[in-house]
Amino acid sequence: MIEVQEASVEGVTRHLAAIAADREPDAMRLADHLSMPRLASFDHVLSAQLMKLVTIRERLEVPALPAVAQHALSNSSSSSAPDS
Repeated sequence: MIEVQEASVEGVTRHLAAIAADREPDAMRLADHLSMPRLASFDHVLSAQLMKLVTIRERLEVPALPAVAQHALSNSSSSSAPDS
């Protein structure tokens, strides 16, 4: 799981829409918003920059993010629609 700092539903939806409408986002900008990039017990000896790179490489599928964002938005809009 990847956590983001100070996220609101509206903010996440806005960012998902921007990612869905664009090409793959800048991975380092995304990693700047991770609240817990550490993955293993020895990670405390790595620099913050290196931890971001490791997290991007091991946890983010950046080329797939636009499709994932589109899917998330389509699921959220269909689940928020009132039942008839």
